[in-house]
Amino acid sequence: MKFLYPQFLYALASLAIPIIIHLFNFRKFKTVYFSNVRFLKEVKQQTKAQSELKHLLVLLSRLLAITALVLAFAQPYIPENNQKLADKHAISVYVDNSFSMDAENENGRLLQTAQQKAEAIAQAYQNTDEFQIITNDLSGKHQRLISKELFIEELFEIESSCQTTAISKLIQRQTHNLNNSSAEDKTLYLISDFQSSNTDLERFKIDTNINIRLIPTTPYPVNNLFIDSCWISTPNPQVEQNITLHAKIINKGEKRLDIPVQLKVNGQQKAIATTDILDEAVVDLHFVCHQNGWQEATISLSDHPVSFDDKFYCVFEIKEKLFIQSIHETGTHPSLEKLFGSDDYFHFSTQNTNQLKHSDLLRQQVLILDGLSYISSGLSQTLQQFVTDGGYLIIFPSEKCDLINYQRLLQSLGTNYFLSLDKSIINITQLHKQHSIFQGVFEELNKKIDFPNIKQYFVQTQLSKTTNNPLLTLENGQALISEYQYQKGKVYLSSIGLESEFGSFSQHALFVPILYNIASHSRGNQSLFHKIGKTHIPSDLQLSKELVYELEGQDISFIPQIQKNQIGVYNQIKRAGHYQLTQQEEKIATLAFNYSRKESDPSIVSKEELEAFASKHKNIEVINAKESALTQRLNIMNNGTALWKLCLIFALGFLALEILIIKRL
Repeated sequence: MKFLYPQFLYALASLAIPIIIHLFNFRKFKTVYFSNVRFLKEVKQQTKAQSELKHLLVLLSRLLAITALVLAFAQPYIPENNQKLADKHAISVYVDNSFSMDAENENGRLLQTAQQKAEAIAQAYQNTDEFQIITNDLSGKHQRLISKELFIEELFEIESSCQTTAISKLIQRQTHNLNNSSAEDKTLYLISDFQSSNTDLERFKIDTNINIRLIPTTPYPVNNLFIDSCWISTPNPQVEQNITLHAKIINKGEKRLDIPVQLKVNGQQKAIATTDILDEAVVDLHFVCHQNGWQEATISLSDHPVSFDDKFYCVFEIKEKLFIQSIHETGTHPSLEKLFGSDDYFHFSTQNTNQLKHSDLLRQQVLILDGLSYISSGLSQTLQQFVTDGGYLIIFPSEKCDLINYQRLLQSLGTNYFLSLDKSIINITQLHKQHSIFQGVFEELNKKIDFPNIKQYFVQTQLSKTTNNPLLTLENGQALISEYQYQKGKVYLSSIGLESEFGSFSQHALFVPILYNIASHSRGNQSLFHKIGKTHIPSDLQLSKELVYELEGQDISFIPQIQKNQIGVYNQIKRAGHYQLTQQEEKIATLAFNYSRKESDPSIVSKEELEAFASKHKNIEVINAKESALTQRLNIMNNGTALWKLCLIFALGFLALEILIIKRL
């Protein structure tokens, strides 16, 4: 037992007063004369022993009453876990307001239950204590210590949020704020359903000077079906062509049968498919677009009670033309003219090295070096700039090319380079079917595929620091055609030219899908969607820092920050959907944003797991009390079991006993 105000114990010295009064009570007896002793028969006889006993009992009751009264003022208590009471407390309370807290249990909605528990926590402390409230939004106004009254006011303003924050990060933020307080006792509370995806117990950084109390709010067990992601098989879809949108569906629960999945494009239903899902499935949605421009797609399914992840938004652009240019010395190879010149989707043009317009080169998406024997330094610099900015460069060498001249260009682009021309016949032995260029080309790849014959080829270096990604490989292990990533663009380096002296590649069936898909991929894989919660999103749009853009949609509008290859949104976007990027009311692009799927997994860290973790740390405790008993439970944890009321009752009881003794004895 300990005392909150032990200085009052000095008042026990007052016990000497009734003792002194008792010992020095020299009462003088007065003689009374009676004319007749028969009157004394009516007087109650009282012996000397009885009188002394009465006085001793009165003294004892007075001493006990004074002792109990002094103890009541000293406020004795039985401490819990040997804690030391503090005059002032600093309290930080995390209220989980993520989408998972919209679930329910026997007490109703989890978020409302969490708010009630947070209020009960506040009631366990004094008005002079300091409070902080924190949520997944990490709002600026929640980064300071406030009064109890303001804490309760802000508590019930909390609403569900799409933001998710790891528990370890929240503890770090709470610890930082509490350490700024001068309070003697510092405690942080975590009220959450403790979803497995965000409860990273192993990353907790524990400050032993701060008490950590975990208060789980467990929902009813639920299953959840949600759309995880989507992609388009064709990097650059075209008008009036079949487009396939693949949607990945994940099931967290029992097997589901005949689940309908719908697709709307620009508000019109384009496709519907049904599927059976055990753990996950990919649903193929086939449709056709009839106009160019940005297409706003929405994939949806129906699932309850968790519904925030039942819709998935994405966008893609159908462009009118793809610009390709061939650079030659004596004339464009007929195979290139035949492939790209007859397709309306491609804007195919040619330039002779003797009359080059370098500004025109930078406006293309694909450049093809068609049998050049020499590359000037000016052209080399332009090509490097072209690839750096995101262009695709395809290189078919000439039989008489200047190897030193080519080496300078290829080294500047980070690729292997030519060493010599080998005029021996060699076979192609491998087609790398996993390469994205061959995606959708073969229904079934025959192991005995008929490759083009190779009569001669350029021997290349085998540098280890290049990003060599081969498409076709020769029998000696060297790549026939390789892909290299350089800055934002790509380089496709061929060991052979298109002339018949090198072989039959330009007339072979593989020539068309390889060149066609390289050109189609030249616009890059479109960013179909972005995740809400990121401060910056990647962008391949050609945006100027000098211009002011506006991003609007879902009842909000703001000016994003334009950076190189990025658009700064800084958590302005809170709702999933499609957003328009405009510049002076001219539409530049459409962007799609989706909620994070972290909250889609309903699995939680159990109370037993939390308690096992807490048992390893002296300053961590799991509290399972209901709202009605939480305040009392915290009072005991903070102040121990108070005994002052019991002492006061005893004091009154001993005073009543004294009165009883005086009157009855």
